Amino acid sequence: MHLRGRIGAYRVLVPAGSVLDVWVAEPGSDATPTWRGRVVPYVDGRALLGEPTSAPAGALLAYGAAANDARLAILGLDEVLGSVAVTPEVLKPFPPSLADAHRLFDGIATLAGEPTGLLRLRQDLDLAAHAEIRIQTPTIA
Repeated sequence: MHLRGRIGAYRVLVPAGSVLDVWVAEPGSDATPTWRGRVVPYVDGRALLGEPTSAPAGALLAYGAAANDARLAILGLDEVLGSVAVTPEVLKPFPPSLADAHRLFDGIATLAGEPTGLLRLRQDLDLAAHAEIRIQTPTIA
């Protein structure tokens, strides 16, 4: 299973096995992000994809292998659109010309009913390594 989400003009897939928690962002919050009492790096999905970052995140994901994962980070999305099963035949690899995208994504899925392909975030991604992209810092309960 994967979560479908939107980041700016992009649709993304996030492997459900890497999502520890999902919640709605608190508007206007500027405190240090914490999750379960732990300060966690925050990554603005818009900045990660080179999108304008004027709009605050609408949804937040705790992304990592486990609660004690050193690579755990909070990912800000515009919205979560639900979940979907992704079969291997709908996932296409990135072309070599998009080498930078290979750091973040492992393919593009074409799903019925979706107007564009969905970028699939790598399940083994060290999202915390991208936390220098820090546009907003929401308070997490």
